[in-house]
Amino acid sequence: MSRTRNTSIPGPNIQQPFQVLTGIAVIFTEHYAFPLPAGSAWPGEALPADLAEALYPVSVELLPGTITENEVSSSALEAGLILLRAVVLMKGPME
Repeated sequence: MSRTRNTSIPGPNIQQPFQVLTGIAVIFTEHYAFPLPAGSAWPGEALPADLAEALYPVSVELLPGTITENEVSSSALEAGLILLRAVVLMKGPME
């Protein structure tokens, strides 16, 4: 039986905003990781303070085939922020 190893690719700098055009970016935080799917965006340094405190973002990795872009549309940023708030609500406060 052969095994398939999941691989990821280092992604954009966590401090820079980016939009996911295809595939999935994975945001790694101090406490957990969560997917950022196509059509959403990461705000980079513009991450609201309440989310930055709750998430403690550390790095970004991309699943193979994922394409990102540095130009972020307002609709993708809105989708990304909604997803980030949902992640914080699901995970609860970190201590």
